[in-house]
Amino acid sequence: MTRDMVFIHTYTDQEEVARLSQRYDFLAVSVVDREQPLVSIITINNVICIIQK
Repeated sequence: MTRDMVFIHTYTDQEEVARLSQRYDFLAVSVVDREQPLVSIITINNVICIIQK
């Protein structure tokens, strides 16, 4: 079991999100705000669009 949670903040640059997804081979990444409640999820489809741009 992995205890270290991987997530991104709402202010994280989209290129950094793409790099993070590729590095960890994620299909989705959680997006949290400063107090860390879940705000959204970035899926692999979103990451592919970012990489294509």
